[in-house]
Amino acid sequence: MKRWFLFALLIASLSISFAKSGSAPTDVVRGNTQSLDTQWGPDQFGYLAKDNLEAGGPQVRWTDITTTGTPVSGLTDDNFVGPFQIGWNFRFYWYDVASFYIGSTGYIKFSSAGQLAQPIPQFPNAAAPNDIVSPYAADWFFEPNGQSECYWWTNDEDTLIVSWVDVEGWLQGGNSGHHNFQLVLLRC
Repeated sequence: MKRWFLFALLIASLSISFAKSGSAPTDVVRGNTQSLDTQWGPDQFGYLAKDNLEAGGPQVRWTDITTTGTPVSGLTDDNFVGPFQIGWNFRFYWYDVASFYIGSTGYIKFSSAGQLAQPIPQFPNAAAPNDIVSPYAADWFFEPNGQSECYWWTNDEDTLIVSWVDVEGWLQGGNSGHHNFQLVLLRC
């Protein structure tokens, strides 16, 4: 139950962000609408994911942390920044983590090993980085003076939220619009 709830919230956050923006996710490499898997698992460790549109899926809503969260600086093209403190121990598979890194391509990870960039691999993956949690991994563009923003917030007890706001999707010759998506981790 714990495992399902965690990943259900992550997938649901992704779905809510698309509902908020009023558009389906777009494949930023080819510009085609893509089909999202809204349910998967359980994997070999018992993790199961469902979004809020699946039967029995979680009820979640977008939480605006742009005024209460910490702005993330230093995100550029295909990089990550951190570490940041979660404020509590988060159980990730078989180990506990207390800090995380934020990646410009739409993910968090729990170690400094590896970089996630296009082409985005399938997960799970044995190659580093292999400790990724991502609501929407794609080729996002953080220009130094652009409007793409990222924020993180924790209550230091049981909730961590990371929001990518007005993030441009990189497409050769221009961008593919602005996107909002959010990751929510809960201690279960």
